[in-house]
Amino acid sequence: MTEKPIERQDCGRGSKGPEESLGYLLSKVGKAVETGFATRLSHLGLDPRQHGLLQMLCHYEGPSQQTIVSMLSIPPSTTVGLIDELEARGLVDRRLNPKDRRVRSLYVTEAGRELARQAYLVRQDWEEEFCSGLTTTERSNLRSALELLATNVVPSHRVDQDSEASDDHGSTSAESAV
Repeated sequence: MTEKPIERQDCGRGSKGPEESLGYLLSKVGKAVETGFATRLSHLGLDPRQHGLLQMLCHYEGPSQQTIVSMLSIPPSTTVGLIDELEARGLVDRRLNPKDRRVRSLYVTEAGRELARQAYLVRQDWEEEFCSGLTTTERSNLRSALELLATNVVPSHRVDQDSEASDDHGSTSAESAV
């Protein structure tokens, strides 16, 4: 017995289904991109969040954990767990801040920098793959549109773009690391 094709129903106000929603499409693409990236990073023993943190620390030396929380827009407990994982692997060091001994600053070790270099190449290859078919101009336009959307919905992104906020060590806010 074969199933009948599903008929589209009008749910009112001209709605044609979730696949026509920009949010739905962004979510669907975002999940697929993250899943593909996670698969490609796995041979390095990293996941996308660890990669993002490691890249962030390579670009902004010595931020506090609190600064990282705001830069990455992830909960403090998650951030601490990620830092613990990277520190246990010898990729990141926590050091007392010489200006404020209550604060721990984060630094990437040489092993962390080498792994970050390898992960960056994986990221570049993955971006080339999932952006295949887009021209350089289309990629640039997509990035600009996504930056604008991020400014609209991610509070820390708005701060990063508008004020080039600096942390308590003079580092400027970060770009997207993933």
